[in-house]
Amino acid sequence: MNYSTIASSNILKDWLRPEYIEDFECGVLHKRWCHEVPFKYAVLPNLFLSSIIQSITEYCHTIPVTKARIEGISSHTNWYWGAFNYLEVVKFIYSKHFQSFLFELLGERLIMKASLIPQYNVFQASSQGIPIHTDYGRPVNFVSLLQLSKQHKPNWGGELIFYREEQGKLVAFESIIPQSNTFIIFKVCPNSYHSVSDLQQYWIRENIAFDWCVTP
Repeated sequence: MNYSTIASSNILKDWLRPEYIEDFECGVLHKRWCHEVPFKYAVLPNLFLSSIIQSITEYCHTIPVTKARIEGISSHTNWYWGAFNYLEVVKFIYSKHFQSFLFELLGERLIMKASLIPQYNVFQASSQGIPIHTDYGRPVNFVSLLQLSKQHKPNWGGELIFYREEQGKLVAFESIIPQSNTFIIFKVCPNSYHSVSDLQQYWIRENIAFDWCVTP
């Protein structure tokens, strides 16, 4: 398969949509897109150029995937994963240019560790979701997800849901539709509660997960 639409450089304008380049250059990424409470997170719809996201999606459909482990939070869901090794994309995501973009967005300098391999995730049709959890305790400080799903419709489930604590209870405050080319990043901390709702119809939920650490 030909992936010639992927940019050969790591310059932001060759990868990201112009509105995000403008916000970055004007210094308003954090103010416009970042939320600080109850934990730090950002949701950027339509982040990449259409040719880039198309090539990423085509590549992902060539990745061999295996069933997730049967214990823990994935024990009841129809969840598969595989290593995301699209070198040009990985080089851009972990480049100094995109790290500068994330620093402007979050106000924190993120780095990638060699052991944190980007992961392609697939939730098969009519799958149970993932129960509420925080990811706290994993050796990461931020998790980012690039959504790839194209089939989602209202009431079909698969949303990423964020929660906050109110009077000793967890209350959902944001539900993020698994729409292709939506980039989500959130801080992993004791109160970074989130879940994935059950898939209600015959469709496939796809994303790529990148894990990050904060520089000392």
